[in-house]
Amino acid sequence: MYADVDPGTQASVVLTEDVVAEGGRFLDAQSAYTPDQTANAATWLRPEHADTGWLASRLHIVAQARGVREIRGNFEDAIGARVPTAVRDADRLSAPTRSSSPSRPGR
Repeated sequence: MYADVDPGTQASVVLTEDVVAEGGRFLDAQSAYTPDQTANAATWLRPEHADTGWLASRLHIVAQARGVREIRGNFEDAIGARVPTAVRDADRLSAPTRSSSPSRPGR
């Protein structure tokens, strides 16, 4: 396995073995998650993991890199097809990531 991040752009790359050939699946926001997968993800933000750097939220970095234009584009594409019109406000959705510093619950 190899991973690297460009500190200036925050662009990253991860090379692994062929996890799909080994039965792995890549999931996204539209994937069906099992209860076990959901419960596992919920443990990442527990206070006892607050100092585990690789679990820290990177939402502010992603939001900064992708921004309002990409959120708006998602609403206009198939990924946002079922999002109610009343909440399709990319500026409103991105505002909290612009106005808050990175943090972890329980800190």
